[in-house]
Amino acid sequence: MKNETILIVEDDKDLNRLFSKYMAIAGFTCLSVTSVSDALRVLLNTKPAVMVLDLGLEDGAGNAILDYLQTKGNTETRVIVVSGRAFTSKDNLGPYQVDQILMKPVSPRALSSLARSMIAIA
Repeated sequence: MKNETILIVEDDKDLNRLFSKYMAIAGFTCLSVTSVSDALRVLLNTKPAVMVLDLGLEDGAGNAILDYLQTKGNTETRVIVVSGRAFTSKDNLGPYQVDQILMKPVSPRALSSLARSMIAIA
């Protein structure tokens, strides 16, 4: 059976709830956190199929989470960056493996469809 766990890392609590709700409706097991530190705690024990990551979190940059994935050799978790920063691109994320970058506002339905397609081709 395929891993269908999604980790939402978004510090905007309303947006986090909205993304989580749509992922649950789409049938995913959804884990939801609002900080770098909470995301790192989850990743110690879980290898989600897809992570939806806001780079600008209250307790630090989401790049720390990408660094953790890279350091631990986690190449299975697909990463969707959701950003409100116009300058975010794969080019300025340096060495980090990111599968998709979406600019806010993001349709939760489109986000869940993208996650589904990433899991299907994994």
